Amino acid sequence: MDFNEDSATFWAIQKKIPKEVQNLGSYSQAKIDFLMGLAAKLKIVRDKTHFHIDKKAVMNPPEIWAQAGIKGAKLYQGLSYLWDMLRELYKLIYGVEFSDVVSRYDGKEVPLLLDWAHSQKLILTAVDAIRA
Repeated sequence: MDFNEDSATFWAIQKKIPKEVQNLGSYSQAKIDFLMGLAAKLKIVRDKTHFHIDKKAVMNPPEIWAQAGIKGAKLYQGLSYLWDMLRELYKLIYGVEFSDVVSRYDGKEVPLLLDWAHSQKLILTAVDAIRA
């Protein structure tokens, strides 16, 4: 939900094809206002825990989420708004439902990715956690 012009985000799509976005059945200005507020709050989290890591924040991410004022229900609401609009845009642009494309995904690389992440100590298994 970055507003940066160089980022491939919903905001870039909205700027490029504003009339198409505004004509979506799932569009409303209230949703856009909500998403703009949420994006500003998410930037706080992003800056302190993901990209411009604050040495205090990295040890306590839940505190940063609390400082940003983001509750799970509001994050879910924002993601739902985006998902609905992006699905409609996908159908408008490509002529097929996005779910038709996703239904062909089999996920067979997921175990390989998990094994690699575990080997790099990016994730722990339950056994690892018990041993730690």
